[in-house]
Amino acid sequence: MMYVLENDLARVTISTRGAEVQSFILKEDQTEYIWQGNPEIWAGRAPLVFPVVGRLKEDEYTFEGKTYHMGQHGFGSVSEFVVTEQERDEIVFSLKYNDITLQMYPFKFELQIRYSLKETTLTKTHTMINLDDKVLYYAIGGHDGYNLCLDDGEVFEDYYLDFGGLEKLNPLEVDEHYHILRETYDLPLHEGKLPLTMKVFQKGALVCHDFPVKNISIRSRKSGRALQLEFGDFKTIGIWTKYLPKAANYICLEPWSTLPDCAYLGKTLEEKVDIRNVLPGTMDRLAFSVTI
Repeated sequence: MMYVLENDLARVTISTRGAEVQSFILKEDQTEYIWQGNPEIWAGRAPLVFPVVGRLKEDEYTFEGKTYHMGQHGFGSVSEFVVTEQERDEIVFSLKYNDITLQMYPFKFELQIRYSLKETTLTKTHTMINLDDKVLYYAIGGHDGYNLCLDDGEVFEDYYLDFGGLEKLNPLEVDEHYHILRETYDLPLHEGKLPLTMKVFQKGALVCHDFPVKNISIRSRKSGRALQLEFGDFKTIGIWTKYLPKAANYICLEPWSTLPDCAYLGKTLEEKVDIRNVLPGTMDRLAFSVTI
């Protein structure tokens, strides 16, 4: 089921499946900023990453001596949420543990996703509530795809990412299974800017850990259009578009609480880098916002 948030400037459509944003439109000219999920390229739009980030080693992890199986990025994006609060410019989606989730993820939890639309800023707040009698471990984040080439005549290479004056990025290297290695490589910037080309994504996603800035802008050299992501609660940012002979006109900005599986670590859930932990009867909250 679809729900709509709107004000005089913008309109956002969100699905109960995965509490996923389907559309973010600037009303002034009806421009759509969310990638619309072309299945021949990448079918997602803005999927939720929960309760793991990335691809687990052999699609499994261990907790308290037991092995559990889970697919890439977990089950959050395919779960059906229920709406518990709704106003014109704010809505709360809730997902609670059930018999199916307990088979994959042995914790009693409630995950609340709150969206707030203020002018042209959409804030997404994730609240993880531990309903269990043991410490709960989890990871969470976004995988939001944003349209490029918003105006006639633009191409992928007309856009760049602005990192606010950084001299370079230091993405982590990955192995053939896209598991994280200790090594990084240098990706030079010019006055904090990274021009978008397919070559940048030849190795896959750029995964930047302990990132020194907490906002990134996508900008067009031609039209001046811009989108800014602020992710102060998140330690890692993933930047990705599918590597193709000809660029698809989107890019994903992905704030992650936790690194994907690291090749140099085992499968134990609580040992994953930056894994979040929540004591029984308490909650944990992280948010990011996007401004168009």
